[in-house]
Amino acid sequence: FKGVNDLLGHEAGDRVLRDVADIFRRELRDYDVIVRNGGDEFVVVLPATSSDQAWQTAARIRAAVAAYAGAHVAEVPGFGASVGAASYPTDAEDARSLLARADASMYRDKRARKQRRLAA
Repeated sequence: FKGVNDLLGHEAGDRVLRDVADIFRRELRDYDVIVRNGGDEFVVVLPATSSDQAWQTAARIRAAVAAYAGAHVAEVPGFGASVGAASYPTDAEDARSLLARADASMYRDKRARKQRRLAA
């Protein structure tokens, strides 16, 4: 949200943060858990969800954020959602390792998004 804050001000950044949180709430099930994990990162726990289902959920969230960005913050370059996923116990057997795997996955997606923007 730094780009929003820098370009449009902190009040706009706060509004965008609330709007993005609303997108998560709309796209997630009642029993899924979402936690803000820092400035622009969220952790989502999807209980009883396959890896394929998790990626489908991630794709819906990414598309919803992209639609929101186009309608509300189009002037902020690169605003969008990068996503990563990790599954328990396939990818890791403890919370710290699971978060590290999901974080690494998210950074791969972030690099790919940046490369796509540069190629466009």
